Amino acid sequence: MFEKSKHALWARYLAYLNNEQERRALGALEKANPKELSFLREKVHSYLPTLKDSKYERLIYGMAIMCKLDPIDTAINAHYWMQTLGRENVQSKLLLPWRRRDIFIASQGARMSQRFLFMDKIGFIKRKVLNHNENLQKIGDWFKRRESLASLANKPLMIVSNHSGWQNLPYILALVQESLGCSLSRITTVIGPAVANLQAAREVAGMGNLINVVPSTGHGKLPDALSQIEKEINKQAWDKLKEMAQKPGPAGPNIVIMCPFGTTDKKDGKAQVILDNKKGAITALSMAMFSGFNILPISTYEQGVLSGTSLGRKGRVNIELGEIYTHQGLKGKVRKELAEKILEDIRAGIKDSEGRELAQFAD
Repeated sequence: MFEKSKHALWARYLAYLNNEQERRALGALEKANPKELSFLREKVHSYLPTLKDSKYERLIYGMAIMCKLDPIDTAINAHYWMQTLGRENVQSKLLLPWRRRDIFIASQGARMSQRFLFMDKIGFIKRKVLNHNENLQKIGDWFKRRESLASLANKPLMIVSNHSGWQNLPYILALVQESLGCSLSRITTVIGPAVANLQAAREVAGMGNLINVVPSTGHGKLPDALSQIEKEINKQAWDKLKEMAQKPGPAGPNIVIMCPFGTTDKKDGKAQVILDNKKGAITALSMAMFSGFNILPISTYEQGVLSGTSLGRKGRVNIELGEIYTHQGLKGKVRKELAEKILEDIRAGIKDSEGRELAQFAD
């Protein structure tokens, strides 16, 4: 009964916020300078012609004016916002501005939490996972072994995983932070531009440091007219990752968490997982090794526990850790071959509670 009342209160709160945001955005649109608005529309339509046919066009331009977005950022946001507004399963259509110049956002999750009164999302996720202590033991044992090896200790580490649900990267972060007893400032999570609405923002609240990238997936990549901007965004992100690999933070070597596939797993029924975008994942892993990170593959499997649902059901999350991969002196072709092996480790580690392999690659 208590859970139902929380859902009802949250739904009412979202409805109020959505209505208030739409009212303010349309009000800003009505007060806009006609010449400035005409220039904005002309530039945005050159990047995103489909916006002309969107029923959300007035709301999107109102949001752009209200948030003082330039034409390129308006086009980027419109591209992702139209996806969000057209999806029935997104609880909140409250839109958040995403600026390419803010590609690396330190403690973005913490600021979001303060601004939108989020719950302790990380703590909530841990309470949902019935075998959390078992998973914590696995992660803790691995880090103890790592610290005992001179070749691995005090080296930058990138944890790569499949994306079983929106919350599996925050859950891995929670396991790592609790195992090491370290500050969130030592851990960075690489995410796509999904944080374009309030529902998605709630999922990453409290995740500490974030780096935004544009993944080469169907819903992730930008339109062809913005392909050069997409390249610039990703270059900026990888330059930052390379810097983090080469320069330890104040709390020690940096730890990065990333899903190289750039998209959530596809479920074919209850028993099969389809891992998409293998080519993009190989490229991402090769670049991570080139940047200087050692790589630890982690596989996760669950049934809706770590989904995008804010108050999802409790259940088990199966986690498997692979062997660590080092990068020293590897040439491009060798890095690519090693990346394929890392992806195979992730695939083979996606298992049910009885140890049966469940995953295959889509391409």
